[in-house]
Amino acid sequence: MERNLPDLVLLDTEIPDMDGWELIEKIKKNWEIPVIIISSKAPVIEDFMRISLVSDYLMKPVTLDGLL
Repeated sequence: MERNLPDLVLLDTEIPDMDGWELIEKIKKNWEIPVIIISSKAPVIEDFMRISLVSDYLMKPVTLDGLL
């Protein structure tokens, strides 16, 4: 990201080797980039405390129209 800063990050919080919320916190600490979560799981109570870090929380399946 330091070489090629994206305009937007689409991220599933269920990623290998790292908690997706930890990655979001690192992104937000270093850059002002909108982050949209796309997940097959509904947010749990702990997620609602961190939901202000993201621009949106979308449930899979996501259509192109839904993304736009």
